This record gives sequence, C-alpha cells and structure tokens, in this order.
Amino acid sequence: RANGEITHIRIQRTNDGFDLGERQECFSTLYDMIEHYRQNVGELREKNNDVIELAVPILAQMPTLEKYYHGPISHSQTESILNACDQVGLFLVRDSETIPGDYVICVKTQNDIANIKIKCLNGEWFLDGKGRREQIDRFKSLDELIHFYLKHNILVATNGTAFRLVEPCTANWFHARDIHQRCEHLSKLVATQHGHRTGFSLEFELLNQQSECKSLMYHKRHGEKADNRTRNRFKNILPYDETRVILKNYLITDYINANHIRPPIENIGRGYIAAQGPLIGTINDFWYMVQQDMVKSIVMITRETEGMKVLHLFFEN
Repeated sequence: RANGEITHIRIQRTNDGFDLGERQECFSTLYDMIEHYRQNVGELREKNNDVIELAVPILAQMPTLEKYYHGPISHSQTESILNACDQVGLFLVRDSETIPGDYVICVKTQNDIANIKIKCLNGEWFLDGKGRREQIDRFKSLDELIHFYLKHNILVATNGTAFRLVEPCTANWFHARDIHQRCEHLSKLVATQHGHRTGFSLEFELLNQQSECKSLMYHKRHGEKADNRTRNRFKNILPYDETRVILKNYLITDYINANHIRPPIENIGRGYIAAQGPLIGTINDFWYMVQQDMVKSIVMITRETEGMKVLHLFFEN
C-alpha cells in the first residue's frame, strides 16, 4: 500500500525458485526475494517506473502458540537446533522455505534430520503425500495434528517411513502483537511429573537451563571474585565478563552486576543494559552507572518485594 492505493505484484514459482517474471532475478525462497527488495530500494518498480518500497510487513497469523513451532527458520538453523541435542525423536515445526503457507515437521533420527511436509487446505491439516484422500488423516488444527502423532509416539510419512515423536524442541519467540494471547496461553495449568504448573513457571525454568548452557560459552570470573560476592543478590545470577558494564574512574570498584546488550542489527546506535535491582550497598554504584552510560530510561521489571525483599528502593516515591 502506498499513497492510499494497493498495488498487486504477481510472484511466479518455477522449478528454479521465485521471480517476478521474465528477465527478473530468481530467488531460492520467498523470504530471500522479499528481503532482497526490502534492502535494495529502487529495484522494484511500477509499470510507469515509480519506485515501490517494501517497508513494514503485515505479519500472518501464527498457526499455533505452542512452543514446538519455531516459525520461519531455515533448514540449516533447524539442523543446528536439533543436532545440539542427542535425543532421537526430538522434533519441531517450521514454515516451509519452498512453499509459502505449508509447514514442515523436522524430526531428529539416528542418522540425520527427517523433514515431513504439512499442508493446510480448506481448514484441514494433513501430512503432504500421494495417498488417496480417504487414507490421509486430517485434523482441524496444527495442534490437533501434532498432539495426535505425539500421543501415538509415531508418525508415518506418506512414503511409509515411520518416525518416533518423543519430545518437542521448544521455542519462546512470538510476535509482539500476540502478547495478550501468549500471556493467556501461558497462564493455563500444564500437567507435569511434579504436578500442575503454569507455562510461565515452565518457561522460567527453561531460561535457567539455557543460562547454564550459556555459562559454558562465557565467563563469570569477575562476579565470582570474593570482593564482589556481596554485590550480587543471587550467587547464580552473574554478569558475563565479555559484556559486563565496567565502572570507569570509580574509586570504590569497577564491578556492578550488569551487562551491556546490543541489538543484532547493523547501524543502530541504541543500546541497553540489563542490571540486577540495587542492593542497599550498591545504590551508589547503580546511579554512577546510569550517569556514566548516559541512561535515559529505567524500566523496573521487578517488585520491591516478591515473597522476600528482592530490591532496595533506589528512587523517591
């Protein structure tokens, strides 16, 4: 949409990939095509030669809020995620790279990663294949399809090959616009080996597990020093040495439990700091950091008291 008008551009699917017609560049995936024209403004034009700029995409509705769905990740990303674990039968669902609107179940097997396509036509979800219509199991939703095969612990592809579905490989991403649905979804109780728990509780536990994995990649030596231990609220939540905030020209210490965070986007000057809530003995350190790094906004995402006192009030009410 531009200048109040809607422009329709036909995309062709060929054996080679996706293109906009004869003598136009061909791309292996639809995603690659869109990203190319978004980054190279001026290459996409109207018949009258007016430039068409692809600015803000309107996001499609997610097929599920379940965490086995990883969205538009690539085949290579899928392999990296599943091969990071040894468990055979681990699986996830991603968008199809070659056929927009289709999905793929990716299952870790003994030797490699199996990919089984899922189609959705006229509100029915089923495994893609050559079988006769009456021989193909059909479901009302992606969740129903996945839960059916997960319950039976086996998935038989249309070519007859069988795969065990043991456990979903979870993802925690979602579109910001879906935050309300996400919160509602996570508020529901989930049956576990240790009783019923909410999705929030399970995600928090997963964050701790991921943090432990990260600890193998990064170091926390400064936070573990004896002189700095009293400056940490929790002994297991420490800043990474590689990205920690260093207090410069500060007579007391150069240490504070805080990390710099930079968005993975080139040419963006905005940066963030993730810090623990100040202790009574680190309030001055905290405000020195705010002044040193010219922090313009402070977002407090914890209460002063959560079961026990977790934060010393660092500002006037």
